[in-house]
Amino acid sequence: MALVSRVPIGLKFAALRGWTWYSDLACRREIAGGAAQMPPLRIAFVKSTLCRELYLCSRGPHTLEDLVRSSTWRSGPLGLFVDLGADFYIVHPSDAPECAVYEARDAGNEEARRLRAECAERQAPFACAASEVDWSRYDLVIVYDNAIPSAIALRHPSTIWATMHEDHRLASYAANRAELPAGYSLFLNLRLGPSPHDWRRKPWEVDFSYGFKSSRTFGGASWSPAATSAVCVEDHHSNDDCRSAAHALGVSVKKAEADNLWEYLSALNASPVFWVPAPDRPLGGLAALDAAALGKVVVANRSRIWNSQTILPELHCNGWADGQKIVERLLSDKTYYADCLARQTRLLDWYNFARPLRDLAAACAAPKERN
Repeated sequence: MALVSRVPIGLKFAALRGWTWYSDLACRREIAGGAAQMPPLRIAFVKSTLCRELYLCSRGPHTLEDLVRSSTWRSGPLGLFVDLGADFYIVHPSDAPECAVYEARDAGNEEARRLRAECAERQAPFACAASEVDWSRYDLVIVYDNAIPSAIALRHPSTIWATMHEDHRLASYAANRAELPAGYSLFLNLRLGPSPHDWRRKPWEVDFSYGFKSSRTFGGASWSPAATSAVCVEDHHSNDDCRSAAHALGVSVKKAEADNLWEYLSALNASPVFWVPAPDRPLGGLAALDAAALGKVVVANRSRIWNSQTILPELHCNGWADGQKIVERLLSDKTYYADCLARQTRLLDWYNFARPLRDLAAACAAPKERN
């Protein structure tokens, strides 16, 4: 991760332009279809008490609001629980070598170690021992940051075990992509679809986003405040640029200022358009996925987002001035807005739900091959 951080920002943006061009070319060969008709999968998602990401709650079942309000910040793969009825577990840490992800990640960073210890203490009341769970009753267990040791995975050979890591820049991601932990069969790679990443694709990889969800995931939530005509801008932009854009458009243009995930998603939901014109660094695209799942049209510089498959190419903008024309048309032309939203929704439901679910179901139906 440190090596990536030292690459000049201009080179990162140049690489992303080529990445997006290739992804668009590859995506044209795919047909974005409707919801896949797959046999129901019994799924569990597991994290350790040492994990500072995602939800702070017991196994469940939980409502959407329960999960969102318990999250430390990101919405994560809510589609697993809301759309597919997956179970959620927090387990106590293991001292097995393959589980030492956080020890390596926090090495030499005393503040990170302190925060992780506090997080573990806070989550301990919701946790169980991994050895106490009958994992054989699941078709698929998705394990976040190797929270479950290989010894336990090997005891349940009828279950497909998948590892998933927080960020593609981390050493643990690269290590497990190259070689799975013993007992595991799949690596969920945090990608949405075709990309240059495929040139070095491993046979155990599945394109599966950290923000896995569909256009139905957020349905029925009682968000607040009420919808407005404001345009919501992604966080990595300056307030001065937002004010200039607001003056040019004649509507409120601002970032979603929030203290927690529920407030943040409420702010996204209050705006018909989510705008990503000129972020100051390359983005993973998770906020754009949340906005699309909330039914908001996304206008973005697709060349600064690693996973841009769900953003319509015609809504690409090269900066603030270019994007203002697109935003203005969306706000003034209801027919065009509705058409863009419908086409964006088809892309979201294919690349961020039906496609990865199809590949997971195929992996679960195939003969078991383990590392």
